[in-house]
Order: sequence, then C-alpha cells, then structure tokens
Amino acid sequence: MKGIVLCSGGLDSTLAYLKLVDKGYEAIPMYVKHKHWAEAGELECLERMFPRLVTINVNLGAQVDGVWGRTIAFVGLAAMWAFTHGNDYDFIAIGNHIGDVSPDLTPGDFDRQLNSVLRIATKDRISLTCPIRDYDIARIGYELFVDYEVRPEDVYSCYWAPSCGYKHEKDTYRCAGCRRKKLAMMAAGITDEKLLDLPNCTERNYYPENATKSDY
Repeated sequence: MKGIVLCSGGLDSTLAYLKLVDKGYEAIPMYVKHKHWAEAGELECLERMFPRLVTINVNLGAQVDGVWGRTIAFVGLAAMWAFTHGNDYDFIAIGNHIGDVSPDLTPGDFDRQLNSVLRIATKDRISLTCPIRDYDIARIGYELFVDYEVRPEDVYSCYWAPSCGYKHEKDTYRCAGCRRKKLAMMAAGITDEKLLDLPNCTERNYYPENATKSDY
C-alpha cells in the first residue's frame, strides 16, 4: 500500500511514519508550510529525519501561531496532492493519539467522520489512518526512542517563544509540548545528564511578537 503521512516534526507523526514503513507500506512524509512561527524548528528536524520530505506551501496572509481545525485542511491538501501526483495513493496518515485535546486531534468521532468524508471525496480511493490512535505518551516515547532509536533532538516539541527547551531543569517553565517530550524520554529510560544541561529561563510567552493569533 502507498500513502502520505502528514508530519509536523514532532513525536507522534514521526512515530506514525516509522510504524507504517516498518509494516512495509510505501509512505511519503509531507509537511504543510503555513507560516506557522515554529516552522523553522519543525523543518530542521524533519529534514534530518526524512530526505524524501514533500512540502506544500500555503499563504494565510500572516505569520500565525497555529490554525484551529488545520487537520481538515491538511488532509484535503494531501488528497489533492495525491490526485495530481499519480492518483495511486491508498491512505493519508495522521498522528492522532490518546491524550490529544483539540477537537481535530482527539481520536474518535472526528477522525472516523473525516475518514468518511475523505473516502467519499476520493471515490473510495483514499482512506484516513491513525497508526498510533490507541497510544499514550509512555508508549509513544518507548517505541520512538527505544524501538526505532530516534534521537530526542531529532523530534521537535517546543511551542513557546523563545524556546523553553525540553531539557530545561525547571519543569515550571517547560511548555506542554516539551513536558510531553520529557515524559516520553523518561518512559524510554533516557537519563543522560547532558540532556538536562540548558541555561535557566524564567520568562516565557506563548507566541513571538510577529505571530498573528488566530481563533474562532
């Protein structure tokens, strides 16, 4: 089977990709550049991990911190790309998993309905798959860092500006993404003291000054 994996550079989509490849699927890693302010960090990790990375450029008219419901748009873009690049793709994969909280990431009704829409829109050619739908962060960390031997520095996690650093010794100042990464590393038994050696930081904001906050 052949498909596209929507990758963000983070733990979840990276593991989803590796699992599909491990099962023998032909998987194309894809990143949607939408002027998200964390784009540089995400791409740096992705380009180290995936030499065959496909990127799609989307101009939202401003640099943004994020876009609600972007999974819907990204899956649609991937389906359009598949149609114009051979039209022989079987699936689009996303890294939804237990513990996600936003409506378009939480496994369950959303991804089932999105799968139905995707199948209708592509005349049953392409379906949506969530390879780690039933995984918690401990299982994600163990498989990613132990089974697949991915280095922690090769997956992106920080969504604060400036970066809080997932290795920061003061948990109080870690962002949610980096706290998840630390839990994943702990589950994998990563205790290298060098990973905890970062300068102290005491002031953080959620978004850089030049980002446009987007909400409904």
